[in-house]
Amino acid sequence: MKPATGKAPAEPALTEASALGLLRDAVQALDVAALLVAPGRKPHACNTAMTDLLGLPPEPFPAMTFDAFCQHVAGLTADPASTLRQLDLASESSRGLRLTLVLERPQPHRLRWVARPFPIPGGMAQMLTLADIGHTRPAREEWERQHRVDALTGLVSRRAGEERVLREIGRCRRDGMPFSVLLADLVGLGRINATRGFDAGDATLRDGARVAEALGVPGGFAVRWEGGAFLLALPGVDAARAEALRQKLRDTPDAPEVVSAAVTVEGEEDPQGTLARAQAALIRAKTEHRPLRLA
Repeated sequence: MKPATGKAPAEPALTEASALGLLRDAVQALDVAALLVAPGRKPHACNTAMTDLLGLPPEPFPAMTFDAFCQHVAGLTADPASTLRQLDLASESSRGLRLTLVLERPQPHRLRWVARPFPIPGGMAQMLTLADIGHTRPAREEWERQHRVDALTGLVSRRAGEERVLREIGRCRRDGMPFSVLLADLVGLGRINATRGFDAGDATLRDGARVAEALGVPGGFAVRWEGGAFLLALPGVDAARAEALRQKLRDTPDAPEVVSAAVTVEGEEDPQGTLARAQAALIRAKTEHRPLRLA
């Protein structure tokens, strides 16, 4: 008989399969609607709260891909195509992704979509939860609200932003105040999407949006203009101050690199003409690949 050594037997090393198995049991115990996504964007398990909320069969996974899951969720909203473009997992290097969406079917719900990445053996897994955050707005009102706000960045959308810029130019003209526009375009966004993936590109867009918002002035606002471009509306700001803000945007530490242009309303200029000048100045700056200001 061998003498006891006093050492506990070594625990088996945790593998991807065993980690997912433990997490699957945890997901089933949650009250909030939850989906466990394995490395490689592979849905692994969801709980009864999720299947009941979305009208899914009791065992939808692993037969359903994550893209198919997003298509199913988007199909329960008033605007499936627009909703589908924003539904995703978080970037693996981020702290998580949070979105708000409104379901009309099988029951009206206003939900918070939260995806959180975390490491397990074999790669990065994610926990996706859908939490009810209150009563829904009427479908038409919610549709209009979503089209006033860019889903990815949270900034004012292009359509709503352009209308608001034109109104603000008219108001400043009546009040005898200057009005400037700053356009900034992220450098290398296409390269980021191609080399690091669209999650990284989306994260860069959101970072750029936050930097643009931080430069705002009282009464001003930021607009997701197009692609990787943002517009900053600057009521009460003259050409000299607009140029200072443009320089500050360029020199902000750790901010995404941008090419930018600033213009100021001239006399009785048509507001659409101001926007056209800003766009033309940005195009020239991008061609030269250096910041430019056009008075």
